[in-house]
Amino acid sequence: MTCTGADQDCVANETPDVSGYDPEQSAPANKGKVWDFSGRPECQDKARYENICAELGKSWKNCMSEKVQAVCAGTCLVCARDTCQDHETIPGQCAKYTRFCKVSGVRAMCGHSCQLHPSDCGSMEDNIYLLSGLVKPSSGMCYPPVVENGRVLNSGMLKHGDKLEIECDAGFELVGEQNYCVLQNMYGPDSRIMQACIQTGGEDWNGNGKNYNGNRAETLQFSLCANWQTVAATGLFNFRRADLNFVKAAVKKGSSYNHNYCRNPDGVAATPWCFTSEINLEMYKKLTVTYQNGEALRWNVIGESSRNNVLRRSTSMWR
Repeated sequence: MTCTGADQDCVANETPDVSGYDPEQSAPANKGKVWDFSGRPECQDKARYENICAELGKSWKNCMSEKVQAVCAGTCLVCARDTCQDHETIPGQCAKYTRFCKVSGVRAMCGHSCQLHPSDCGSMEDNIYLLSGLVKPSSGMCYPPVVENGRVLNSGMLKHGDKLEIECDAGFELVGEQNYCVLQNMYGPDSRIMQACIQTGGEDWNGNGKNYNGNRAETLQFSLCANWQTVAATGLFNFRRADLNFVKAAVKKGSSYNHNYCRNPDGVAATPWCFTSEINLEMYKKLTVTYQNGEALRWNVIGESSRNNVLRRSTSMWR
């Protein structure tokens, strides 16, 4: 049983028994799957060969013979062969690898070319679990999340693998990597980082830039800003060396900060700023810094910041 929430029912593990699985001799592992080819004689065993086909079908290896397939189309599931797909990185790759089909890694990638049993094959991840003899975790359904400034378009519960479809309110844009249902309220690729509807405006701001909501996503040294939520969720930076107020302010914003635009959360800094791990220290040796209006820039301990007139016209800083 698998449970991911105190207020949810547990999911029964209905994955087939794959202990001692042999893709040639003991297939299929998923013996509960039923195929119906009624009304399609080309998909059925030839008359008077039913008993012979049943005996041959006890070993899936026999069904890899074209001669056996011609007689035992039903037992060998000839009409279901396209259920298995090749997961190639280069077109035609699996055609070259068929002589290596005894290697589990090749079978996992080339389910169609290597003739995995149609009742068993699936995604490359499914094939890997099957061939390694591991039971794949249960796949319960996901509750649609509440999306601030938007709504979920999916009707009802989401099944395993379903993409989360979101429509933002007028004036808001969808940000973040595509989320999909993994297991009971757990969304991939990382349930801590959910898509969000945010509102962006112009590049003007005043004071310390707490109200800035533009699209600037690089520092004054043209280093690309990191996604705020990715930083918070993965611990990308050593926060012990950073000003804790900056970290708390960024983390508190939640999914509304699932982007890499410069911001000044809660106005904790003198100017809008961002996290970055791509600072090119060599630039400090090569560039001469001049200040606009005679005002020096303030640099904080986490990222790089700028004054109002510099953020909008950063290229004018350098000579």
